[in-house]
Formats: sequence, C-alpha cells, structure tokens
Amino acid sequence: MKENPGVISSTGNARIKQVRALRQRKMRQSSGLFVVEGLFAVGEALEAAREAMRGVGRGETRGVGRGAVRGAALRGGREKAREGGVGAVRKAGVEKGGAGADIFRPRVEVEAVFYAPELLSSDFGQDAVRAASDRGVDCHATSADVFRSISERENPQGILAVVRMGPQQLGELNASNFPWGVALVNPQDAGNLGTIVRTVDAVGAAGVVVLDGGVDPQHPNAVRASMGALFWHAVVRATFDEFTRWAERQGYHVYGSSAKGEKDYRQVEAYQRPLILLLGSEREGLNAEQRGFCHELVNVPMGGRVTSLNLAVAAGVLLYAMVDKAD
Repeated sequence: MKENPGVISSTGNARIKQVRALRQRKMRQSSGLFVVEGLFAVGEALEAAREAMRGVGRGETRGVGRGAVRGAALRGGREKAREGGVGAVRKAGVEKGGAGADIFRPRVEVEAVFYAPELLSSDFGQDAVRAASDRGVDCHATSADVFRSISERENPQGILAVVRMGPQQLGELNASNFPWGVALVNPQDAGNLGTIVRTVDAVGAAGVVVLDGGVDPQHPNAVRASMGALFWHAVVRATFDEFTRWAERQGYHVYGSSAKGEKDYRQVEAYQRPLILLLGSEREGLNAEQRGFCHELVNVPMGGRVTSLNLAVAAGVLLYAMVDKAD
C-alpha cells in the first residue's frame, strides 16, 4: 500500500479520533492496539515488526542482533539516540547476563504511522516513514496542529505509530527461552513498569511477568519509559497461583526482595539460573504467602533516612547484582 496522498488537517478526522481513543485502557484492550510516539520508539517498533515478518517472534528465537537487520539510515539514528554508553552496558549485560539471542520475542505489527512534515525534521524519521510505506504500512501525513492533538508530548517530534502486539501467555515461556527475568506483583505505576522492562533489556534478561493485575504494560507512560524494549521482551500477565505452578514446573529459583529479608542482596554467593526476581507492589511489597514462595529473600539495605527505594531503582540494583553473581 502506498503512502496516503494529502495531509490530514482536521482533528475530527476518523483516523485521528481512533488514535486519540487509544489513550483509554478499555480501547487498547478491545482493539489490541496502542500508540508509540517518538523517533527512537517508533524506529524500534518498525524494526521489531520487520524481524517478525522475517519469522522471528511469537516464541521463536532471534539469531542476529536487532541492529544488524536495520538499514543504514535507521541504524544511524538509533546509534545517535544511544550516545552515552548504553550500548556498551547492554553488551556487557548480555555477555555475562546470558539471555542472548535465544529469548522469547513477542510478535509486533505496525498498523499505521502518523507524521507531521512540519515537525519531522530528522532524516532518521523521514527515512523511517519511507521505509514503513515501502513495507506496506499505512502512513498518514498530518498538519502540525492535528499531530499535537494526538501527541502525549509537550514538544512532539512529529512521528507516532499505532502498534499491535500478539497476546503472550505464561505457558509459552520456559527455562530455555526465559532463563531469567522479573515478576511484579500488582505494579501501579506505568513509568516504573516501563523502566523495569528497559532495565531487563539492558542486563540481558528475558522479560517481565505481571501478577495479579496492575497497570497496563501498553499505557503511554510504560511504553515511553521502556525506550523500545517493550517490543523485544515478553511482558505477560498471570495470577500469582498460575505463576507459582509455572515456576515450580520449570524449576526456577525465585529470589524475593523485601525489607523483611534477612540477607543483604550482596551476601548472596551466586544467583542460580533459571531465576525469577520477585518484587511486590510499590505500596504493599510482598505479602507473607509471596515471601514464603521465595527460595531466598533478600533486602536492599538503607543507609540514610529513607526506608525504601523506588521499585524500578530497586529492580535495577538487584538485576545488576544478578549479572555480577550469575551461576
């Protein structure tokens, strides 16, 4: 399908109304669609969708790095967005963290791209639109005002995508394609969830299991905070009971974090794989039943006046410790 001619100049346009409706959770759930905004995130979604078209996804393993399959223009933009050493951190995490190329990949489809020529000044973004159109993705040009009406950003970059991710089930995951990851009990903050998915990617872990409800992983704040990692890692939902049966069947070592943990996380001699890092909600932490299911319960010591860390910060501290002391 060719790039659509003309520019959408009315905020009452049916397609624009559909994009705005995806701000609501019930619309995301009923349609299976959500919005991804910004140069880097849209680029990652397009690349993940391209790999899915090549037969990588829905439980299949990925044989090459994701940078290797992108065209030079897209790769250049992605590398620019990564300045500051994040790529080096990922490389170290994957080499020592051990998830590597065999982890589960979700199925990603880009349904449409919306862009505002007046706002999209980046060569990377313009190349992304052309590449998407060449692959048959509907690409809709809009006026700057119309784009601002569908953007969640104060200073939009002029590009967003409507994305569909196939349903992911806990039963699809096992100790081979999900060797280590995080389980979160009823997380309430979308930014925390997205940041944890991003950290999972950085350390080379496999994904996140969201237990007993909680925030929508495709909430705009979660998508933004994940920095594109959402498209490359399993993020599945389950009840705690389903999780315990699955973890026992697959032979996972479950490490919980709690202020009630008797051992400093730095005192663990080795974190044994396959493993799950189990974290409680921001407000409640782990309850007695959840703590009791853990093979080992650790704490993150507080040296000052505060009594706890932000959930995403605590996850990062523990995940990097698990890289350093992987068994």
